[in-house]
Amino acid sequence: MTVAETDEDGNTIERERRTTVNHAMKSCRRAWNVVFRRRPDQVPFVNPFAAMGLETASHETPTATYEELQAFRNKAKQMGLASLAAAALIGWEWVQRETDIFGTFNVAHYRPKDKPDAVRILHAKTGEENWIPLFDPETSVALYPELMAELDAIKRERIGGLMIRRDWGDKGPWPTWPQSDVIDFTHLPSTHGAVPEIKTPRSPCEAS
Repeated sequence: MTVAETDEDGNTIERERRTTVNHAMKSCRRAWNVVFRRRPDQVPFVNPFAAMGLETASHETPTATYEELQAFRNKAKQMGLASLAAAALIGWEWVQRETDIFGTFNVAHYRPKDKPDAVRILHAKTGEENWIPLFDPETSVALYPELMAELDAIKRERIGGLMIRRDWGDKGPWPTWPQSDVIDFTHLPSTHGAVPEIKTPRSPCEAS
C-alpha cells in the first residue's frame, strides 16, 4: 500500500504504508488462529495469512506454538509456579495481555452465580469487555476443559480478589502498584527467569 504526499516544494512523494499493511495482515492471521482453536472442525488448519512475507523494521517476538506453550506450562509446574502455568493458558485461550491476566482478572469474573457458564474478559488497554461462554450451547461440552479445571480449583480455595496470585506465602498479587494507575511487573520476570519466555497470541482486533 502506498500513499502520495506533497512536500513543501510541491513535489509529489509516494511512500509505503508498511506499518498499516503489517497490522492488517497480522490481525487477520491472529483472528484465523483464534477462531481455529475454538472451532477446529469448521476452520481449515492452514492459515492463509501465516506466510505473508511481511517486511518490518521492528523486531517482534514470535507468537508461541502450542508445543512451546505446553513446554512453558510444564516447566512452570515443575518449579512450583502453577499460577504462571495457568496464566500462560489464559493468554493462549482468551488472548489476554499481561496486565489483564495478572492485574485485572478477578475471581468474581469467572463463573459468577448469575453467569455460571461464562467468564468475563476485559481488555484494559482498549476497554473492550466480553462474556465468553465456557460450554458449547448445543452439546454442553466444556470449551476449555484444561483451563477450567485449573481455574475451578483456584476458585474453590478463594473467596475473591485477583485470580492469578503468587504460589507462596500469603499468595499476594504478582504485580505491585507504585501508583494507583501504574502497574509494576518487576517481580514477574525475575521470578520466572528459568521458565522459557513465550508470547501468546493477542486479540485479533488489536494491532501490536
